[in-house]
Amino acid sequence: TLTVEMEPGTKLERTTEVARQISEIMLKEPGVKAVFAAVGSPSTGGHFGGGSAGGVNTATLYGVLEPRSERELSQQQLEEA
Repeated sequence: TLTVEMEPGTKLERTTEVARQISEIMLKEPGVKAVFAAVGSPSTGGHFGGGSAGGVNTATLYGVLEPRSERELSQQQLEEA
């Protein structure tokens, strides 16, 4: 899991583009099968007052690895790469 936090005020489109670029880099690593990116953080509170809107300046990326028997590097080695 990798979390990216852009500067406050960053537009959703920019955060999405950065998440896409990082996904492409992650997918070039041998042993990474897929990458899922979630852009934006959840809002807090309910629909009526007291809560805040979710931040569109945050992206969380999740890497899906090939089975250990099919890749050379361990999970820790991939995280450090």
